[in-house]
Amino acid sequence: MTISLDYFLALLNSKVLNWYYSVMFSNKSSLTVNISKTFLSELPIKESSSKHNEIKKLVQTILATDKSDIEKTQYLETQINKAVYEIYGLTNDEIEIIEESVK
Repeated sequence: MTISLDYFLALLNSKVLNWYYSVMFSNKSSLTVNISKTFLSELPIKESSSKHNEIKKLVQTILATDKSDIEKTQYLETQINKAVYEIYGLTNDEIEIIEESVK
């Protein structure tokens, strides 16, 4: 399966990979984190043929949404995060940890 850039973009911006990056590479720093190519290559990017098109459409909708429509964008981002949680097979307890730490 070829991963689309939209799917890849969604994973990189998801709460899951933001949490993972913070824990693994920035010592949970709340400061601005410098992104390193070395660390990016170590992110656990999971392919999902069942969620790929759904996530791709959500990203495309966000990109086409008026920038002032924050409520719609936040809703779409929530839908992406839910799909990513499913891809990674996270439990409710794991999701809660991520949600609490990536506010």
